[in-house]
Amino acid sequence: MALLEQFRSNIVARYGNFITAWRRDMDQDGDMELSFREFCDACTKVRFEGDVIALWKQMGKDKESGITLREVDEDSGISLMEFKEWCYDAFGGPVGMFNQVDSRGQGQISQPQFVQAVRELGFPGTAQHAALVFD
Repeated sequence: MALLEQFRSNIVARYGNFITAWRRDMDQDGDMELSFREFCDACTKVRFEGDVIALWKQMGKDKESGITLREVDEDSGISLMEFKEWCYDAFGGPVGMFNQVDSRGQGQISQPQFVQAVRELGFPGTAQHAALVFD
């Protein structure tokens, strides 16, 4: 199995999908890109046991470049970027969006409530897409 496929398989086995892995354990600073060091840390967290340096090189990277979610899984990367752009365009960012979604000011919301609220607020993605970015 190619290294990238092994890496992807580890992510899906551990997290269920790429967006959850990216948001929970991979992109720790939220800048939508992993440096080589962040990538090494992410490989440990997803329990990738292959050659991390070879994987990095297989993805066409050198130590000065970074990896985006889109390079790990194109559909997930596009989905997360579209959601982020919608948050900034419509609400000035994720905090503004959450303040609209959490209309009662409770500081938390369930996934079904989140999905319904963002759809009502004009999120152009599907309900499944909204559920993925909630995780």
